Amino acid sequence: MLDICVLGPLRVTRDGEDVPVTAAKVRTLALVFATRPRDIVSVGRLIDVLWPDDPPDSAKKLIHVYISQLRTAFGPESISTVAPGYRLDVPPATIDAHRFELLCAEAQHALIAGAASVARMVAGRALDLWRGPALADVATDPSFIAEAARLTDLQIDCRAVRIDAELELGNHALVLADLHRLSAEHPFREHLRERLALALYRCGRQSDALAELAAARRDLVDGFGLDPGRRLADLERAILDQDPALDVAQANGAATARLPVPASRLIGREHEIEFIGGLVQRDSVRLVTIVGAGGSGKTRVALAVARSVAESFADGAVFVELAALRDPNLVVSAIAGALGVAETSEESLAVAVASRIQSRDLLLVVDNFEHVIDAAVELTRLLSSAPRLTLLVTSRRVLHLTGEHVVPLSPLSIDDAMVLFHERADERGGTVTAGGSTDPVRAICTRLDCLPLAIELAAARAAMLTPEELLDRLVGEVSELGVGPRDAPARQRTLEQTLRWSTELLSATERHTMACCSVFTGGSTLAAAEVVCATSLDVLAALVDSSLLQRMSNSGDTRLAMLETVRAHADGLFQDATTRRAAQLRHRQHFVGLAETVVLKGEGQSEGLATIDADIDNLRLAMDRAELDGDDAAALRIATALYRYWYLRGLFREGRDRITRPLEHGAGGAGPLRALALRALAGLQFMLGDLERARALAVAGIEAGLAVDDHVSIVACHTVLGLIAKEQGAYAEAGEHFRQSEIVAQRHGLEEDVVVANTNLGELAFATGDLAQARRRWETTLVTQGGPEANLTFALLGLGALALQEGRLDEGERHLIRARDLARQAGFNHNTAMALVALAGIASQRGDDERAAVVIGEAHELLAATGGKLTTEDAAVLERAAAATRDHLGSERFDQLAGHSGRPSSTSEANPAGGPTGAPDH
Repeated sequence: MLDICVLGPLRVTRDGEDVPVTAAKVRTLALVFATRPRDIVSVGRLIDVLWPDDPPDSAKKLIHVYISQLRTAFGPESISTVAPGYRLDVPPATIDAHRFELLCAEAQHALIAGAASVARMVAGRALDLWRGPALADVATDPSFIAEAARLTDLQIDCRAVRIDAELELGNHALVLADLHRLSAEHPFREHLRERLALALYRCGRQSDALAELAAARRDLVDGFGLDPGRRLADLERAILDQDPALDVAQANGAATARLPVPASRLIGREHEIEFIGGLVQRDSVRLVTIVGAGGSGKTRVALAVARSVAESFADGAVFVELAALRDPNLVVSAIAGALGVAETSEESLAVAVASRIQSRDLLLVVDNFEHVIDAAVELTRLLSSAPRLTLLVTSRRVLHLTGEHVVPLSPLSIDDAMVLFHERADERGGTVTAGGSTDPVRAICTRLDCLPLAIELAAARAAMLTPEELLDRLVGEVSELGVGPRDAPARQRTLEQTLRWSTELLSATERHTMACCSVFTGGSTLAAAEVVCATSLDVLAALVDSSLLQRMSNSGDTRLAMLETVRAHADGLFQDATTRRAAQLRHRQHFVGLAETVVLKGEGQSEGLATIDADIDNLRLAMDRAELDGDDAAALRIATALYRYWYLRGLFREGRDRITRPLEHGAGGAGPLRALALRALAGLQFMLGDLERARALAVAGIEAGLAVDDHVSIVACHTVLGLIAKEQGAYAEAGEHFRQSEIVAQRHGLEEDVVVANTNLGELAFATGDLAQARRRWETTLVTQGGPEANLTFALLGLGALALQEGRLDEGERHLIRARDLARQAGFNHNTAMALVALAGIASQRGDDERAAVVIGEAHELLAATGGKLTTEDAAVLERAAAATRDHLGSERFDQLAGHSGRPSSTSEANPAGGPTGAPDH
């Protein structure tokens, strides 16, 4: 790939390698063509540039030689001989100056559209192309002076755009140096002087801002005899009046960060997006439902609306995907997950969600609601609890809720449908040309009622069939639908016919594989699809090529997904119920195996959690089907194997319920599975604050473990009993259980459990005032801890607290910073928050009030996200730091830095039983 760089000394590269262009005349010739790509430059013009005063007699021959050398550098086909001279035949994007101009225009457009972050990024990319003065080799050559000046002016404009974007984002202090430099270099550019004055004012330097405006006025009068423009005078007046309009608007940088980004552009729908966007911004409208047939593009329209209006909501827009759910009871969990709300022991998830959003100005996009419509009442409850919440729902069915505004989504216009067909066909490598009113593509789109999914499925065959052949295959199917009104049910039938047509083009093996793929929910890995569908990679690839399966990437791993409409159709492709049941059984067996083999402890913990995250919907479906089929043993095997997942992800109630149901039906018998299930239930009940129930389960778990010689369950249940005793102040009893856990773990080589017991004994020593033992045990943990480094955070937090108690702030800070960093890297938000609480206390003690306020804000944000509670002691540390910092800074400055003014609740406040402060993590 050729790259010609003129924004600085000439540089030519091909495929990333520098190409030497050393002769001065050849370099000048290269710059002539680079500044006029695709233009014919006459030989006479080239001679005038190279020899402006006295060209040699051999000038024409020399030009020919130089052109030959340029062709060697640029490539043999790069320069064409076209009378009366030559033409550079390379794409304009080959030249950095052209790319720079495009990026400048894009940045300006983004700034005008209010996308300051995008404008900053694009302008930065544009400016990064510069390596020195434009056309540096010929900057003083009369033939190039005008073009060099034009490019330099554009560079100044681009720098101004980036500065404006930074000002929009509130980064006024960051741009002061650049503004001073630019204003000094270009004192007569009023815009730059205005922006410098504004930045100074926003930095609290009102007198400097006024002085800058006065200097700008003098420069204009002395330099040109002109009075400054009205904008400069208006700005001066506003600064004198300290007009609030000069303050930077609070940027909503996260407004669209939580919205999925589609892989292809949306065709058409401008009217619908504008109409729905206006609707959701009306104060009187709280619930808007986009309804339409499957495959009509409801999700794409909803996402486009959300992106267009997100900045109008103070808390932006959040997307909730329900397609993988089947149980209406899990809708609140899905919403909670999207909002970052975690379960707590003292309140239901619905209450926690309502509490989180009650004061938020938020657009919540809830997608694919039709198959969980029994949960519609939950939406009403959310709206009742949050007066500034607006819901945008997509569904194939109207919700029939009070205040619902229903927007039917019609098919695409014929023109947009044809554009969609052509684009998707081009993506598949098909060659389709337009042919006016007789264009077969127009006829195809008409036959398919212009439904987006139907058109995409048809276009997928464009690489194999001509449009005429596609149309021939569709005519018979569509004619069976009759000529009645094309209402919503008819559009659904049209899509079904399209799907049937598409699947009938498959081989028998491909159709069977497609049917088997329908037993998954939320997609699958390639390996899972091959096993469960008893198929090959080639067959799966054929289904992807036919747009019946979608290929996705999840952290570098390939996954396959099926649109819900296609999945419903695929389920009908099974030959009989026996074939379907066999596929479902293979699905169940596969995910039992996955749950029981995935590593959720030790070195592979992070990868294991990611694996379960990707397939949690399939695991839930496997458990649900197993329970329905009476296969409680399989349901219990999965639920119990996922114990650490329920624990680490905070899904305490779901884990408890999924283990309890099959266990109550007798699954597990008296074998090892029952012991493991009791151990898991004991830990989950402890985390939920039901200490008495946890105690009973732990006792039963020890008995079951002893009966089958299950040392893991015995160790874990002793740990739970020790944590319960510690929470209740029975320190001697707690010590007995922790030591018993340590003894059993040592006896049977459970090294990580030995370290956990040692850490818990350190916490017990700290609680009883034996600081020397606590230090010794925690330091031992740091030396011997195996597995993920994040497991060290418990010991590091303890050592940090111990150092602070003994007045060693520097040592405590080192431990806490390491704990914070390890926890943050692993996504252990609660441990991150605990480290931040202690660090805030240190900053406050040192008098670094601004730093303390920022850290307090970070801690509050994490605690709110996890639903976690602090112990009484930690809450007191945070409250003391907040009170002292607020007193020193003043409430306004404190709230500005911390981002809120709330106070944390402690564990004891939240849970009369004292609440869990340890972790039954075995």
